Amino acid sequence: MTEQQLIDRRARLIFSERVQRLLKERGQTTNWLRVQTGDDNNKMYPAVRGETNVSAGLIARIAVALGVSANDLLPIEEIIPDRAKPHQKPSTAKKVATKFEKSAAG
Repeated sequence: MTEQQLIDRRARLIFSERVQRLLKERGQTTNWLRVQTGDDNNKMYPAVRGETNVSAGLIARIAVALGVSANDLLPIEEIIPDRAKPHQKPSTAKKVATKFEKSAAG
C-alpha cells in the first residue's frame, strides 16, 4: 500500500469515527444526516461507514448539519501528523503594511 493510500484510509476512518460519534451523541441517524445535507444520491451511507473518499462539499455540509467545523471531522494534524506543520507565510495585511512602511521610509 502506498503512502497516499494509507493517508486516504486513515482519513476515511477518522472521518467515519467522528461522524458516527457525533450522530450518536445527538441521537441522530445517518438517514437524518442524509436529509439534512440534501444527499439524494446516497453518498452518505458509504461515507459515514468509511468506505469511500468524501468530497470537500459533502464534508462541509455534514459539518454544518452537525454544528461543528470541517477540521473537527477531518483533523489534518491527526491524518498527517508529521506534515501538518503550519505554513509560515506572512498574511496579506502584513505584506501590505511592510510594503507601505518601506515606501514611507524611502
